[in-house]
Amino acid sequence: MTGTVVAHDSGEALGYADVVLYRSADSMFVAGTVSGTDGRFVFTSVAAGNYYVECRFIGYSVTRSPAFRLGSQKPVDLGTLYMHPSFGHLDGVVVEGRRPAYVQHLDKRVFNVGTDLMSSSGSVSDLMRNIPSVTVDVDGKVSLRGSENVTILLDGKPSTLMSSRTRADVLRQMPAADIERIEVITNPSAAYKPDGVNGIINIVRKTQGKAGLSGGLSANVGTGGRKNATASAGFKTGRLNLFASYGIRRDLYETDIHDRRIRNGNAIPYVMQQTAAVAHPLSNIVRASADWNITRNDRLQLSGGFNSRGFARHDNIYNTETDANHNIGYQGRRCRDDDESVKQWEVATVYAHTFGRGHKLTVDYGYSSLEGQVDNRYSTFSTDGSSKDNTQI
Repeated sequence: MTGTVVAHDSGEALGYADVVLYRSADSMFVAGTVSGTDGRFVFTSVAAGNYYVECRFIGYSVTRSPAFRLGSQKPVDLGTLYMHPSFGHLDGVVVEGRRPAYVQHLDKRVFNVGTDLMSSSGSVSDLMRNIPSVTVDVDGKVSLRGSENVTILLDGKPSTLMSSRTRADVLRQMPAADIERIEVITNPSAAYKPDGVNGIINIVRKTQGKAGLSGGLSANVGTGGRKNATASAGFKTGRLNLFASYGIRRDLYETDIHDRRIRNGNAIPYVMQQTAAVAHPLSNIVRASADWNITRNDRLQLSGGFNSRGFARHDNIYNTETDANHNIGYQGRRCRDDDESVKQWEVATVYAHTFGRGHKLTVDYGYSSLEGQVDNRYSTFSTDGSSKDNTQI
């Protein structure tokens, strides 16, 4: 059995069209083939019976031949099967683009924040755990390539929020949804004043994109009493962009340490110590900014931030000293109650003027303040029932 597949509109033969042979009684598939470059197809070794064929080709409607009968003697030629172009109407086409998660530049590596669950509900500290060469330990301390001697910038500028004393709490409080990208600079140039640092991490925050009023509210609850919430609002006109946000975070830190030591040459050689500590840090972060495009070439930025952190901590340290025969020489407990507080704020202003071909003049001023207080009270209890209080501020 043979036939030829031809385009109805142009009269040209359609090569490599799909041709399928079906049984007429029940539309059961029998055999399939592909037309040659001249549009001709051939079926061989087909049992006698009633059949039809269907031709398929991209851009053309399915063409079905009339039913025919194959006998055992005379071959069948279906002649020319014409295929008509198919036309469709689309309501619209949506093209979506997505930035790559990682981009390598000559002087830095850029990690674009995605749209996964971590990027929408986690913190900046959670994001950094997914960046190669950056490590965030259980206490929130950030290290780059194994070193904690790293500078962290906000929008390319130093910030008291990122001081070594408070940045762990700030990064855990700052919502990942507010971040556009994180830049890791392992070989910083002189423009960053990198003396004595192992590298720089620059956190670039999102800016108000569309004109009008916008805002957002997010809250997360975790195990062990951990919870946080963030609210933000922005307003943008043709030349003015205002933004403000507030975040609060409550954590629970629990520590259980067991230590056993042997002192050689001592009458009481064995020392066993167990430390059980519980802490409840509470932090608040407020941020506000104003961006004013005065003219086409002049721009003024004002920004400010405030961070407060309270840290209530209670430790119990149990000490037991025994001799070689396991006789107790000393047994006691030392309690520590620690109330810490940190308050810091900063304001900054930047004026930028562009002129000529690619020239830019920038004048900036910043002021920051950091105030911290530590109030430790120690109480020691021994086996004889005596106790001693020591307050250290």
